Amino acid sequence: MALEIFWGSGSPFSWRVLLGAEIKGLAYESRLLEFSEGHLKTPEFLQMNPRGRVPVIRDDGFVLFESLPILEYLEDKSPQVPLFGEDRQQRAFVRRLISEFENYLREPIFNLTLDLLRTAGAGPPGSVMTPGEFGQTVKAVRRELSIFEERAARGTWLVGGRPSAADVAIYPFVATLRHAATKAQAQARAIGLHSLGQVFPGVHRWMGLIEAMPACERTYPPHWRAGR
Repeated sequence: MALEIFWGSGSPFSWRVLLGAEIKGLAYESRLLEFSEGHLKTPEFLQMNPRGRVPVIRDDGFVLFESLPILEYLEDKSPQVPLFGEDRQQRAFVRRLISEFENYLREPIFNLTLDLLRTAGAGPPGSVMTPGEFGQTVKAVRRELSIFEERAARGTWLVGGRPSAADVAIYPFVATLRHAATKAQAQARAIGLHSLGQVFPGVHRWMGLIEAMPACERTYPPHWRAGR
């Protein structure tokens, strides 16, 4: 049975897996689930992931959820196009960059994205942050993006001469923040993040490398194309 990827449009965690599979040239069956239709709460889906979240893969009966372990699984499934580096040092560097992102930037950037989308009436259900929480989150995002800017400013892939799991793991979250900033322009302008390309030109150039790939075009969130 073919590899199946269960995903949701606009989920940066899902986008990681789709990007990884496309870059590696893996054949897979796309299983797009609709959040608003309750697809993640059906008994069939909860049997695969009792947490009710995407992404999930099913490969010849083997089920796995959580985006980073899925990327590791895809790497082992198809090592011919490596995402985790060409040698021991590159593999360590890729994992370090992902670890840094997960520990310091992923949570604040994700929370800020949700808050901007909710402010614009385009996000999932939930309350917006208090002014104090919002201010601290913005501060953390700007600080960590400034650190990331130093790495991205080289104008190349994050590790080596080709896209790696570091690019795949980080890009969807930055792209989703940029999308949220276009939806909540007044608030994004007030915090100086209405134009990521001007504030962080190195990050902007790095994002351009990824967006020039057919893999990015093929995995672009479909509801964004519809203007949502």
